[in-house]
Amino acid sequence: AHITGVTVGPSPAWLVERIEAVGGRSINNVVDATNYMLHGFGHPMHAFDLAKLDGRQIVVRRARPGENLVTLDGVDRHLDEKTMVIADGARAQAIAGVIGGRTSEVTEATADIFLEVAAFDAAGVRATRRRLGISTDASYRFERGVDSSAMSGLIEYATDLIIAIAGGRLAGDIIDVGASIPPFRAITLRPARVAQILGVNIPADVIASHLSTVGFTVDMRAGAMTVTVPGYRADVVGEVDLVEEVARLYGYSEFPSDIRPFRPGTVPDAPLDLATDRVRTAALAAGLFEARPMPFVRTGDDILRVRNPLADDEAFLRTSVLESLASRAEYNLAHMQRNVRLFEVGTVFSAERDPHTGAPAERLRVGAVVMGERRPAHFTEPRPPVFDEWDAKALGLALARAAYPVSIIDAVPASDGDLWTLTVDAVKAGSVALLPLDAPVWASAAFGIEIDLESNPQVAPAPSVSPAPGHAAPQTGTVRETPVATFRRYSPIPANPAMQVDLALIVPDSVAAATVETHIRQQAGELLESLVLFDEFRGPGVQSGNRSIAWALTFRHRERTLRDREIEGRIAKILKSLETALGIRQRTS
Repeated sequence: AHITGVTVGPSPAWLVERIEAVGGRSINNVVDATNYMLHGFGHPMHAFDLAKLDGRQIVVRRARPGENLVTLDGVDRHLDEKTMVIADGARAQAIAGVIGGRTSEVTEATADIFLEVAAFDAAGVRATRRRLGISTDASYRFERGVDSSAMSGLIEYATDLIIAIAGGRLAGDIIDVGASIPPFRAITLRPARVAQILGVNIPADVIASHLSTVGFTVDMRAGAMTVTVPGYRADVVGEVDLVEEVARLYGYSEFPSDIRPFRPGTVPDAPLDLATDRVRTAALAAGLFEARPMPFVRTGDDILRVRNPLADDEAFLRTSVLESLASRAEYNLAHMQRNVRLFEVGTVFSAERDPHTGAPAERLRVGAVVMGERRPAHFTEPRPPVFDEWDAKALGLALARAAYPVSIIDAVPASDGDLWTLTVDAVKAGSVALLPLDAPVWASAAFGIEIDLESNPQVAPAPSVSPAPGHAAPQTGTVRETPVATFRRYSPIPANPAMQVDLALIVPDSVAAATVETHIRQQAGELLESLVLFDEFRGPGVQSGNRSIAWALTFRHRERTLRDREIEGRIAKILKSLETALGIRQRTS
């Protein structure tokens, strides 16, 4: 719109008060009128001094290579070819949707103005604003969408307002340039779909009544309704948006709080997401606290260096979750907190490149750090025991079983400096290790557990309950079993007595206790109910290079009482097999 004969000066008191009421600053009557339209109707406008426009014309185009523009804030900005500008016949005069230029701003000497109102693409304005590092009231509105169908009415309103407070008259007609934009769009809404998503049957007439109260037009038809969306509701683009609107208007308090036996969709949850939920539940049940640090560390491979790090001392992507948790543990120790129970489910990176994106490869892992007292102090136990490697092993097994509930989980002694290697179906998936920390002398040992959650793609979707560290699960007579179901079957209390035999063995240091235990279970047969290692001794009576380890073997038959001879025969078989296969003999003194 071209308005001629205006007198630029101070705004009337009522307009100044309204501009200041929204946190603005009064500039002059013409600029204040455009700001009034911005804050009052949510649509940015810009007034140019027509005399300062070369050729008295306006062109919307891309910026030319090397083109500059001094914006209204006094900054000389370098524009690139991706930036959309509003230009005259010679040069750029404003950055489209963001900020105007100083060379064509309205001053007290302005007599003719060119009033412009437009609808710019939200994504384009957002990209331009980010590249230039500037945020304005206009960019804020355009990034969230404006009502393009209301532009003709708004420019007429703004023209009348400017003439009323600054004088002048409209020269010619208002120019409308651009594609014809339909003012409304229609979306089909199915009441059955509303009921399926919200879980409540809302009558169609109630839905229509609620939507019509906020500007929607509803056309009722058989089995469905056509909803016409007003132009100012740019956020409503599909049926699910209308369902959300119905839920809001119907009232969230009106929905029942009980859990219903159905779900709104038929697409199953991603197995990795379900495994993550199970791991979090198991970690929280074990008394751990979840940490969510940024995945940046102090040192690393140059391939994993971040170009624009948030902090200069953390410029590398981590290759282990324990790197982040170790720094959190050190932070706690520096603040005199000796008891640390932390876990994180997060992403780690490697120098290998993703074949599709070329970025460093990513893996999802769970990590945990435990140190300090195993349980809170109590008057019956003023100094509780601290976490040890066995607690860490139990926690590692609990997390691994939560992540892979239908796989065979095992912890075998490690040979690479770790304490144990956690395996899933005989494939390495994690580790339990003594965690080196920059710790004060009074701090106890820290143990770290890390498990890869993507080791086995066949992750079961059902939850699994695992015992907390320090609490052993009941033995079933075998070292490990492949579960046939994700729930535990009831087993009645046995009516027949058990027979317990303590077996002390001289075991070479080169033979792991886990190996001996596996061998005992294989030879003991189906009568073995439980096998518990309860003692280890080194000293007088035990030759150097060996140790004495004692197990408690519990035998039971479900239907009858055991006889001494059959148990003695099984013990003899176990001892003979251990001596033949592993060079282990029974301790007799």
